[in-house]
Amino acid sequence: LSRPPPPPPPSGGRFGDSKPKTELDWVVLRAKDLPGPGEYDLKRPKQGGGRFNLSNAKSDIDWIVYRAAQVPGPGQYNAAASLDKLVKTPACRLLGRTGPRNLPFPYGGTKPPPVNRSLEESAGR
Repeated sequence: LSRPPPPPPPSGGRFGDSKPKTELDWVVLRAKDLPGPGEYDLKRPKQGGGRFNLSNAKSDIDWIVYRAAQVPGPGQYNAAASLDKLVKTPACRLLGRTGPRNLPFPYGGTKPPPVNRSLEESAGR
């Protein structure tokens, strides 16, 4: 009988032979990329901003003149016609309906007729 060959010896691999950078090596490497004192030019940011409001607001006198131009002067209006229009406007009536017709009775439309139902009709007979 022959014997089987012996197994190969365990190799187990090797650790790297490289030399990692030390902290001092990293500091030197970073320092090469940075400019030294006086080797750079700082550009100052532009001073100033923007404008917030470019409108020309009306003064109190401008508002008084504007309102006076909207209101009719003495004798330039018909008081009777203005009063008739006020009374005929549904929203301004003092008596009766006080709002548009599409609203329910107390606020607008006409008063509904009274309901006369007997007890039997309301019971569903």
